[in-house]
Amino acid sequence: MPAFELILLIKKLQKPELTLCMKRAANFIFDNQGILRKMEYLGLQPLHFRLSSSIPNAKRFNQANFILYHLDLPIESMKKVFEDCRYDTDIIRAYYIRKESNLPENYECELFDELKPPAKRPSVMSLIEEGRKKKPDYDMGDSPNVRQIL
Repeated sequence: MPAFELILLIKKLQKPELTLCMKRAANFIFDNQGILRKMEYLGLQPLHFRLSSSIPNAKRFNQANFILYHLDLPIESMKKVFEDCRYDTDIIRAYYIRKESNLPENYECELFDELKPPAKRPSVMSLIEEGRKKKPDYDMGDSPNVRQIL
């Protein structure tokens, strides 16, 4: 499956609406058999020139939230995801770039595990268990100086 970077310019929204817009875009990917590897929020940036969305009679924008998705998706599905993003009213522009993939063929997305709170994720639980292991006690010897310290 080819790897892509999907860049979204989302209009200036409050945090809850921005989160919903990002989830909608992620669902476009999941609905088309995609694997979302990473999401990066690049912040609210001023635009170098005023942009309007692809919707007719749309308002022009001076600022946009820049979101970068790293994903693996079939080529036919990428076109569908791109069209879905173009018709979303909160997304000003969408761009995609194909890149080299280092993902093995039998990779499965573990979204269910990643949506759990951090303390319940298997990867975090193994780190917590490793940290809880009892530290070994070192023998300092039986000299009188060591007994005074202890």
